[in-house]
Amino acid sequence: MRHPTFRRPVLCAASLLICLLAACTGSHFTSESQPLDSLAQPPVVAPKSELPLPILPAPQAALLLQRRAGFTTADGHAEGSAYADELSHQRIQRSGSQAEFSPQWQAAAPAGVDLAFAIWPFQLPDYAGGSVAVDVDWNTAPEPGTAWLGLADFPAGRWHWQSLENGSTAEFADFSPYISDDDACLLAIVLNGSTPATLGSIQLDTNQPPTAVLSADPAAGLIPLTVEYDGSASTDSDNGISSWEWDLDGDGNFGESGAEATFAGQDNAAFTYESIGSHTARLRVTDASGRSDTAEFSVQARPDLPPTASLTADPQSGQKPLAVSFDGSASSDVLGSIADYEWDFDGNGSFNESGAEASARGLAMPEGYIYEAAGDYLASLRVTDEDGNSDEAQLLISVSNVPPVAVLMASQSEGNAPLGVQFDAGSSLDPDGSIVGYEWDFDGDGEFSEFGTPELDALNQSFPLPYTYSTPSITTVSLKVWDIDDEFDVTTLVITAHGWHHIPISSLDVSFLEYMGSLSAALVNSRPAAAFWTSAGGSERVRFLYCSSPLGREQTDWLALDLSGLARMEQLSLADVGGNPALAMHDVVDKDLCYLRATGDGSQFSHWSGTVTLDSTGVTGRFPQLAMLSGGPAIVHYNADLQALRYTASSTATGSNALDWSSPVSPNGTTEISAEAGRLLSANGNPAICYFNLGATEASLRFRRSSTASGTSAGDWSNLTDLLTGGVSSAWAQGFGLSGGLPMLAVSGTGLSGVSFIAAQDASGSSWGSSVLVDGSTASSYLALAEFNGNPAIAYRNADWDVKFIYSTTADGASAADWQAAETVQASPTADLGRELQLLTLASGQPACLYFNKTSDEVIYALRY
Repeated sequence: MRHPTFRRPVLCAASLLICLLAACTGSHFTSESQPLDSLAQPPVVAPKSELPLPILPAPQAALLLQRRAGFTTADGHAEGSAYADELSHQRIQRSGSQAEFSPQWQAAAPAGVDLAFAIWPFQLPDYAGGSVAVDVDWNTAPEPGTAWLGLADFPAGRWHWQSLENGSTAEFADFSPYISDDDACLLAIVLNGSTPATLGSIQLDTNQPPTAVLSADPAAGLIPLTVEYDGSASTDSDNGISSWEWDLDGDGNFGESGAEATFAGQDNAAFTYESIGSHTARLRVTDASGRSDTAEFSVQARPDLPPTASLTADPQSGQKPLAVSFDGSASSDVLGSIADYEWDFDGNGSFNESGAEASARGLAMPEGYIYEAAGDYLASLRVTDEDGNSDEAQLLISVSNVPPVAVLMASQSEGNAPLGVQFDAGSSLDPDGSIVGYEWDFDGDGEFSEFGTPELDALNQSFPLPYTYSTPSITTVSLKVWDIDDEFDVTTLVITAHGWHHIPISSLDVSFLEYMGSLSAALVNSRPAAAFWTSAGGSERVRFLYCSSPLGREQTDWLALDLSGLARMEQLSLADVGGNPALAMHDVVDKDLCYLRATGDGSQFSHWSGTVTLDSTGVTGRFPQLAMLSGGPAIVHYNADLQALRYTASSTATGSNALDWSSPVSPNGTTEISAEAGRLLSANGNPAICYFNLGATEASLRFRRSSTASGTSAGDWSNLTDLLTGGVSSAWAQGFGLSGGLPMLAVSGTGLSGVSFIAAQDASGSSWGSSVLVDGSTASSYLALAEFNGNPAIAYRNADWDVKFIYSTTADGASAADWQAAETVQASPTADLGRELQLLTLASGQPACLYFNKTSDEVIYALRY
């Protein structure tokens, strides 16, 4: 920092100095001196920077004057007392070998009188050019910023000034301008302010400084990083290097304990850096004259962090063959770069295998890889950085197989049992390969290639030997085909071996059996069910047969439940009322019509309670027929006293209470003499009945339909149609039902010589077609009519006591040619088979018959396949 009193004293003293120096003596100045105003320029206080302050006479004039007195020649060394008396000086005096400066600031003094200065002459015969260091040795140092060093610049003809900011040393890179032709040099020191100082000596050092050169190996690496430093390339042109000092930890201090002390004096060193970042090491070399130079080198210590592998693929899934493009270019290293890319496409854990993996080595984006086989592949990328650290990234590549397609054909899919079928799987195919295996399930049990069966013999055959279905059955045959990728496809084909399967569903106690009858069957909640009455040893009972499956083809599917509370009920009619079984019954004791709807599915005794009486007028309720009409149950029955039919209907969906039912009415009045049997159904939404009228000259089969949906008034039943007259006398030989929404009848009787069929031509039954003889080969009885495949079907017992089944191939059955040949449901080995015959159409569309076998005292359930 410049001393605060510097400027004014310098300006004042400069004028005086010029006057003194003009005479080139200790007390004279010449007027030719340069203007003192140049001293007024603020000096740049910076080490080693030249500052021209021309306060002295021209260098050449001073040089000529000094030559008369001689120069200091002691190798550029001068004591403080050796200043030139012949040249200008002021406020300075000798004290032994030193010089005492006594600048004094006086506000009233003339300009320049308070400066202290002198000039020292030197002879430098050994100077060969280059830098020179001027060392000023103060015994008593001046105040900072008050000392100035001046050198006579002979070529320029002026003085150059430099502040001795540190008070002791000035460096000159090129000293040549300050040396005269005869190796002379003039040096001036000026002090301003008011602080005295004592100068011990001045030394001009012409020795060339050394050059420090530093290298490092390695220049970067992971922590802990050990670096070998080499300073052996450092040089000194004249005296040689005498000192080697190290600052290895970069704190600015040389030669500290540890490695810096260990390697002191050596031209190489080693140091280990434990922390990450940039570390700067320094080497300072010093020559014999004490001049030095410093070199530094920065190394990078990186953390021991692995790179980060990044892997993408497009696509990641698809069907084989699947071409996938991989990209690892987003992989990175925090402080370095990725040196290597290694690939494992097939996911076997081995990198760089021959082929595509080997070709992809070192590539961030290799060519696509093709997956030929289906499966899941864990593709991997391994990246390695410059330090040998690595990281892996993985992606799941899912390659799907196009599954095979099983195609199954058969020589025939249906026919009468025994049925031989030739199967053919030859059209099966695999879109992206070939089929390698065939498996068969001929018997429909869900098991393929069972041991000891033709299925095992047919393994891996596309065209196996024919398979025979010996018994009636509906079998779902399955074919399974496999491809090379272990994927399969299954297809099925239904083979129907037509015929009737017989199941005894209730065995009777023959030791006490006296009578059985009133068998009635219905679908209850889409399952077959039946009820009948028996009398044995004077003990009557009603038995309910409940099936747990929609088909009931196994005997274990059936439950026989004795309803002891209904022992008085001899004549029954079963129907599904709101999903539960319900019975219309004749009470043989009170001669009444009764009704009971089970509270559950009827499989438990507790379901059957709560019988209600619906008609108690005389001997009534005989041969009841229960049906669901207009959302509720209705019953037609026979009153023996009135010799007329009676009809009653419920106003609720269940009819569980007697009050739900209408008062019984006689649909056919009392002028007709009715047979004991009547049949009931809903014709186009209104109740309709079919019955025999025996009161006319000739018996006739009649159809009546109510004009209202309820039919609860006798006047509702005025619509009457005579269907057959003459030769029809059997009250039991009729079936009444609907097919295709049209009322239809199956009838047999005297003069008809077989089974006849007649169908209404509209849903209301207002018009009927002609009678068609569908089986004229034998007299028949116990006729039942149902719908099969949308067409009418009839079950009946022929004169040989065989149970028969016949069906039409058209919806109206209007021609005998429409009817197929009668099938034998069961041939009777002895008499009395097929009594109380019932015909149902199951939910599956298959027909089923229920009947008594009096010979074996069993109820038989026959299911058609």
